[in-house]
Amino acid sequence: MPVLQRAMAAFFFNYQPKTSSLYVKLAQRIWQTGWPGTICTLNYERLLPISLSYVGIQPIVGQTAESGQIELCLPHG
Repeated sequence: MPVLQRAMAAFFFNYQPKTSSLYVKLAQRIWQTGWPGTICTLNYERLLPISLSYVGIQPIVGQTAESGQIELCLPHG
């Protein structure tokens, strides 16, 4: 199992979402509207934080977001 987990981690670490992905479209909508909410996800991947950063939003974990940031809640740890 550890060999498979490491191989998957290596694959997903280098994966970048395309500008047409739903993650980037969601991030663009959040940026365009100035939505002040918090995003909560159970996903373990990095696509959401990468997409937020791509459009200029800094994801913040465990702190209150300020201007240009959005709070990202990761209940899985």
